[in-house]
Amino acid sequence: MAFIDTRYKEILLDGYNVLLSVDRLLKKKPIWLYDNDYVRDTRCYFSKAKQVEDLEESLDLVIKFLCEAHPKSVIFLLDAQISRSGELAGFIRYKMEEHGTPGEARI
Repeated sequence: MAFIDTRYKEILLDGYNVLLSVDRLLKKKPIWLYDNDYVRDTRCYFSKAKQVEDLEESLDLVIKFLCEAHPKSVIFLLDAQISRSGELAGFIRYKMEEHGTPGEARI
């Protein structure tokens, strides 16, 4: 797998896939590595018992990693049809501001 120089470039992230995959890795839970080298988490996140804060550790790690890559900006893309995407987008914006990360979260 080749690494791409991300310095001063705009990075687009599949917000749910990235955050849920990192969360599963931190919890030592299974994830899937597909033939195309994409990592996928197989669970549905937003059940009634879950809160956006459940992903805070994963989000902090992702943002820290991205900050060290010095991108021009980071855009988290979230699916509008998933319940509470607006709440997660707001939380991501808050954490990005807290870390001084340029970018936004879009639904």
